[in-house]
Amino acid sequence: MKTISLRTKTGRCRIELDVPLAVMEQALCGRRAIAVIDGRVRKLHGDRLYPLESIDITASESEKTLSTIGKIYDRFIDCRVDRSTTIVGIGGGITLDIAGFAASTFLRGLPFIYVPTTLVAQADAAVGGKNGVNHRGYKNMAGIFAQPQRVICDHSVLATLDEQDRRNGLIEIVKHAIIGDERLFLLLENRAEEMMTLEPAFVREAVFASLTVKTAIVYRDETEGGMRRKLNLGHTIGHAVEKVFHIPHGEAVGIGLKFAARFANRLGQLSNTNMRRILEMLGRLGVPEAPSGEKEAIKDAVGQDKKREGSLLHFVIPQDIGRCVVESIPLEQLEEAIDDLC
Repeated sequence: MKTISLRTKTGRCRIELDVPLAVMEQALCGRRAIAVIDGRVRKLHGDRLYPLESIDITASESEKTLSTIGKIYDRFIDCRVDRSTTIVGIGGGITLDIAGFAASTFLRGLPFIYVPTTLVAQADAAVGGKNGVNHRGYKNMAGIFAQPQRVICDHSVLATLDEQDRRNGLIEIVKHAIIGDERLFLLLENRAEEMMTLEPAFVREAVFASLTVKTAIVYRDETEGGMRRKLNLGHTIGHAVEKVFHIPHGEAVGIGLKFAARFANRLGQLSNTNMRRILEMLGRLGVPEAPSGEKEAIKDAVGQDKKREGSLLHFVIPQDIGRCVVESIPLEQLEEAIDDLC
């Protein structure tokens, strides 16, 4: 077992890696708890979970809305939830976003724990304190920063993931490697077979390295006032493509990473060699090119991005593998690049 401690202004989080799901009982310390759980996860792993009162949800972007939050509030009221009740989010990133948002806004804030069951969630989404839901199809337009008290990662549950879910998680790990860990990128390059099959020793090493990058950034900038914006690498174009074409989040971020590498190369900030390494890595994971057409819709979605300030947008530019910067890029310049690079 490895642990990472993250302390921020909104709370302290203990992240436990490669531990059994049974740790959940010890983590609750006898407190009353209610689970918000992805119904598919219950079918796959319900017999291994500590028995709790639960609210089953459907984990999809279309259900990640304020309407779903309202239904969870109703259940909280019916179950007589009070401020001593702990909420346990069990599932992938969508489920955790929903559970965390509901917990951190009901009664002005309830304690909550995450049990991530996908690679995306274990290597990225469960950690950092961002909780939110979509509105009118735009990603995470309503949200709050609040830390789970604990994140419990049982890597053995990843064996049930399908190829797409594995790929989505690996793309997020690639993102963190580009942002801040060249050694992690080399690990991905040199252990391709173990990467694609999620060999347990590889998973332990890669998830720990990925979260080390993320927690170091969140510790210094929890609420995305500056440095944390780096974690949005690939997400500006990724979220736009996801909204327009309704493709999986991880795949969309992969497309966004390809765009960011090419855009950085066009600006003269990323070498041809490192651009090729990034594109080859994403190609190995099966990340496609952006779907053709709908460029005006993509531009419109980019214009609605939360990182926009007036006519400028905070855009993450890789300068090397393991080093990125955030620059204010004119929307007009990004739109021109979308025409050429998407």
